[in-house]
Amino acid sequence: MARYGQEFKDRAVARLLPPESAAVEVASRELGVAVATLERWRADAMSMPARERAWTAAARFEAVLATAAMDEASKNAWCRENGVYPQELEQWRTAATQALAEPEDARATHRETKADRRRIKELERELRRKEKARAIEKIRLEQACRLIETRSQSMKMIALACGFSSEEVMRRAFLRILRVSPADYRERFFTPKAGQ
Repeated sequence: MARYGQEFKDRAVARLLPPESAAVEVASRELGVAVATLERWRADAMSMPARERAWTAAARFEAVLATAAMDEASKNAWCRENGVYPQELEQWRTAATQALAEPEDARATHRETKADRRRIKELERELRRKEKARAIEKIRLEQACRLIETRSQSMKMIALACGFSSEEVMRRAFLRILRVSPADYRERFFTPKAGQ
């Protein structure tokens, strides 16, 4: 039987209670806890005084939004109904306002943005260069395959004819891309023409 910490239980129950009031089946799927277990936790929490219930950050934000346009009497009635002190609600509103009022801390400076753009351009340039190199290598490899299949020339001559700088460079390309050496490739696919 799985054991859950009190903090986990509190968060799960807070999702099930107002103002979030998530469906038990949905919470069960998201949390990986049996429906019966969640219902028992909710019943236990409902038997406690409302003041002792936990509120998730999302639920606190929802409460602030729900009560933002209310007059004082309506707000007090809402607080009584949901078991929240008006002072708590005001603290939540203040915390939300402060979090939204400090976006400069989260934003990058002009210098950082410029450096990021420069780095992105460098990476894109490098990617284009590598893609071109791969395409060229693929063309060279295809040409080498055709020559190996049809001619009995030395591997060195074929490598140079296809644009590889050496026989070793061609061998490494064969091993990396085709997973076979040029000699093994010739052994499998060489079909000599008449007169060779």
